[in-house]
Amino acid sequence: MLLNRCIPLAIILIIMNPFLGSSIGLTNSTNNSNKKILTPVDEGPHFHRVLPMREWWYFNVIFDRLDSELRNWSAMISFNYMSKSFDKPDILFVTLYDDENNTYGGMINKKRGALKATGIGLNVTFGDSWAKGSYPSWVLHIEDKEADEVHEIIFDLYFEAECFPYWLGMNTGRNFPKSPLGYYSVISCDVKGNISIDGVNYVIHGTGYHDHAWILYIIGRASYMWDWFSVHFDNGMHAFVWQIIPRSKEVTLWLPGFCWFTDGKNSSNLKFFEMKYLEFENTSIPYLKRPKIFLIKTSTLDTKIDLIFETKNMHEYLWEQSSGFNVGLWEGSCNVKGQIKLDNYFSEVRGFAISEILRYI
Repeated sequence: MLLNRCIPLAIILIIMNPFLGSSIGLTNSTNNSNKKILTPVDEGPHFHRVLPMREWWYFNVIFDRLDSELRNWSAMISFNYMSKSFDKPDILFVTLYDDENNTYGGMINKKRGALKATGIGLNVTFGDSWAKGSYPSWVLHIEDKEADEVHEIIFDLYFEAECFPYWLGMNTGRNFPKSPLGYYSVISCDVKGNISIDGVNYVIHGTGYHDHAWILYIIGRASYMWDWFSVHFDNGMHAFVWQIIPRSKEVTLWLPGFCWFTDGKNSSNLKFFEMKYLEFENTSIPYLKRPKIFLIKTSTLDTKIDLIFETKNMHEYLWEQSSGFNVGLWEGSCNVKGQIKLDNYFSEVRGFAISEILRYI
């Protein structure tokens, strides 16, 4: 039964990603042209279709620019419309991470109807929080009401894309804008704005990430977990890394991983990479440890990736599903260092990432 539930997701992802077999340097290949196409229809809601959907609009930012107050803090904001398997399926994540391993905010989950998305382009609201816009610009006003009983946090952020959208596979919106399955990301954005913490205002400037995903519930309920990173290097490159994990070790079916590098204009897709856990850390769940330090590595004739990811202030989110499986999500900032070689390009790199670890409990 478990294997049967994993197969649809794996097949769909493999079909979605016809470029998984490529291993190229940062060249302006023909693949890139297919990934530049993102219409306002793609950015709007898909869950109003008859079939039950899961859908989210996600943003994160690291305040790494020299003119930023709250330097090297980071934030994550995500509007989530989940399926009927969740007791409270509308979720808003509002989390702020400081530079001393503290987190603020958290998760707000409510019954169906709290999250509203309308029209074409991005226009989504959850209580007094909202996000609006269309590629390449988005505006967010976010309040952490109910997520943090101690602090009052208000975000006013402006995201401006600095790279082309990357579809995780074929551009599902190119010929079928209401596709029942899609996932695109914009992994480099210039982010400016203000954050108010307990009435004190801070001007911020940083590097951000935005994605939007939607999937039919019958596919999305498959038994999988993941480790996920959006990465910004000190040499101006950015990366997206996502490794899908079956829930049971008894499942031997290969599930795809995704590793993508960009300098804003050109990109490289890497299929074959290895992810190892070098160190673990306790969670609030006595029998469950989560990975803390990751090794991400690949080596071919023209390509070498050897990177260490060390997670820092990770915020824990736990919620229940009516299906009987509970979910744990750990998200926070991450230090990155190592080496990258793509064709004739080689660099020792350092950087920051936002990391996300999802496990069934």
